Amino acid sequence: IAEGLRWVFGNPLLRRIVASTTLSNAFSAFVFTLLPILILRILGFSAQAMGMLLTIQALGGLAGALTTSRLAARLGEARLVPLAAIGSSLGLLPLPLALLLPKPGAFALLAAQGVALGFAVVTYNITQVTFRQRITPTRLLGRMNASIRFCVWGIMPIAALAAGWLGTWLGTVPAIWVGVIGGAFSALPVVIGPFWRMRELPQAAE
Repeated sequence: IAEGLRWVFGNPLLRRIVASTTLSNAFSAFVFTLLPILILRILGFSAQAMGMLLTIQALGGLAGALTTSRLAARLGEARLVPLAAIGSSLGLLPLPLALLLPKPGAFALLAAQGVALGFAVVTYNITQVTFRQRITPTRLLGRMNASIRFCVWGIMPIAALAAGWLGTWLGTVPAIWVGVIGGAFSALPVVIGPFWRMRELPQAAE
């Protein structure tokens, strides 16, 4: 465990990626815990409509999977990390704004938000996971993945509990705004890092 943690947090690029991903997962889990209440109770959509919205979001992820390699070649693999992270961090913003629209408009906004968020998240994950697997020595791959997943996944149940508590205290919509605003800053660790100055990420451990 200690060796895996030393490897992950000793690499400045991995350290920034883990910080950004942990923040993103925390605020995403926070918001998505409350999302069914927003869609089903407050906006008044049916369960079938929510299922359709989730399916549309998955199509955005599929589009990201099909285009990430071409985007990396065009924009540069290193720059794609902060670009996709920005897309992911801002991808939650339209959710509470759907309350300002009539039902057809709200559905269209949520569908567009789902496609954009799915695209950005998959693009980011393909790029950063490929990099971290490539740069890590073979004998440390399992420990690297375990260390990173402990951070980026371990925070999610804590965030979900916090969402339930804050939603009960403040109300669903104010709590969602807290998660949305917090999520908007989740890309900062990679945005202010050295990724913009690079085109390609390192090919081997440094």
